[in-house]
Amino acid sequence: MSGRAATRYAVLAVAGAMIAAATSGIAQVGFGQAKTVRSKAHVLVDLEPVAKFLGAKVNFNKRTKAIAITRGKTKIAMRVGSSKAKLNGRDKKLPVPPMIVEGKTMVPLRWTCEALGAKVDVPNASIISICAPAPSKQCMAVKMPK
Repeated sequence: MSGRAATRYAVLAVAGAMIAAATSGIAQVGFGQAKTVRSKAHVLVDLEPVAKFLGAKVNFNKRTKAIAITRGKTKIAMRVGSSKAKLNGRDKKLPVPPMIVEGKTMVPLRWTCEALGAKVDVPNASIISICAPAPSKQCMAVKMPK
């Protein structure tokens, strides 16, 4: 992980997803499966476990397919099928639109996590790491989709 070369990571298999927890004094992270898919060379991730990991609240309107994500003062608004988003009231363009896959709301991993203050890194071809902002600074990793 960039900027954390001295930190060693223990990789744990949890329900098909890879979860990485820093072993240098940072508590280990464990939760359910964080499914990933690839679309147009971008990775989308199951929003629920990632939002929970980052301490964000999610509201999904099934009728309108609107997604609202809140973490502290950060507010994100997206809609399934649309590459338009709002970040703290400002118009943004998503690299790929959110989608529903097997009943899961999938969102662009890097854009969403970085908008919520997390650091995203790809330490190798099979893992994407996500490090939460302070105060937790916990890290997790998800399996790169094939």
